[in-house]
Amino acid sequence: MSTASQLLVTDLTDEQLNARPDSDTWSVGMQLDHITIVLEKATGEMEKALERGIPTGNATDWKPNFLERKFIQMVGAQPGGRTNPVPKGFEPSEAPLEKEMLLPRYTTAHDKLIHVVERTANADLKRIKVASAVMPLLKLSLGAWFAALANHTDYHLEKATRLKP
Repeated sequence: MSTASQLLVTDLTDEQLNARPDSDTWSVGMQLDHITIVLEKATGEMEKALERGIPTGNATDWKPNFLERKFIQMVGAQPGGRTNPVPKGFEPSEAPLEKEMLLPRYTTAHDKLIHVVERTANADLKRIKVASAVMPLLKLSLGAWFAALANHTDYHLEKATRLKP
């Protein structure tokens, strides 16, 4: 688990983890649950793509194309605080979450992403195409998925930080 997320939840009770200011706002726990779901599904698609082979190259040469830039922006904070709809199957649990259950799953999801990053340290991130778990016909470069997941995770951790009592 990242240091930011550890600091975020270390001193929270399960009640605080599940506290929602209103019915339209996710709790800290729901933010982390959503990040976990996204990471689990995205890394699953990444691992499928890597089974087809890992082309070598310089990972630092990757740059997003127009569509990838738009996708990376779309999964992060939006102008005016607008929110994008959450795809079916990516919604966090509405049931109360327990820190003892949520945090190990959250950590495991991050560890899997770190493993993918390590496996592709000497890869051509542009040539590895990864399908979207939402729209399988949408395939973006592995580099775009890394950038999108970082932006998306930062967005939800920021929202969770603002909710922390």
